[in-house]
Amino acid sequence: MIAISDISLTQKLYESSNSEVYRGDLQASGQPVIVKSLINAYSSPERLGWFWREYEVTRSLNLPGIPQVYEFSNEGNSPFFLLEDFGAESLNRLKIAEKMELLDFLNLAIAITEIISQIHEKISFIKTLTPVTLS
Repeated sequence: MIAISDISLTQKLYESSNSEVYRGDLQASGQPVIVKSLINAYSSPERLGWFWREYEVTRSLNLPGIPQVYEFSNEGNSPFFLLEDFGAESLNRLKIAEKMELLDFLNLAIAITEIISQIHEKISFIKTLTPVTLS
C-alpha cells in the first residue's frame, strides 16, 4: 500500500498495470476520500500525461453520480489525485447482478446508462467501461 502524508488509507479498491485506487480518510478532518495513484512513480512522460489528462477530464465532469475531484498532488514523485468518496462500491466487488430482481436490475442499468450518456455529452471517449470501473 502506498503512503501519503495526511491521508490514512484504509482499503485498496482496484489495481491495474498502471494505477491503484484506495479508500481513505484525510487525517485532519476525517473526511473520506478516494486516492488514485500511478503504480510506477517514475513513469514515462506519456504515462504521466495520460494520468494528468484523466485527472483533468474527471475534474471537468461535475455530474450527479460522478465523484468530484478535489486535487492533484505529487508526493515523493508519486502523482495521485483525490476524489470524493460517497461510499459507492464497484458492481464487480458487490457481485449483486445475479442476486437482483429483474426490475431492480433494469432500473440500475437505466441509471448507469443515463450517467454514461451525460459523460458522453461532456467528452467524446471512454477508454474502458467495465463492472470494475462502475461504482
